[in-house]
Amino acid sequence: MTAPASDLSPLLDELAGLTPAEAIARVRAAGDAQQMLARLSDDVERMAMSNLTRALAAAPSLVSVADQLAEPQAQAR
Repeated sequence: MTAPASDLSPLLDELAGLTPAEAIARVRAAGDAQQMLARLSDDVERMAMSNLTRALAAAPSLVSVADQLAEPQAQAR
């Protein structure tokens, strides 16, 4: 199951409430992990312009997933 390109904010909100292991499993369940991390990173970057508080809440779990999956492109973002 892959999330639609324009509707990843619910997934970002969900990741923020999960343990690191659960967040990794959730990203993997949503589709190709590297692609999902890139798309989620794009969404957080866009979100920072319109809703900084929400972006700051979503970023730590996304960084943790990228670190755990050792995805260099997502880690660099």
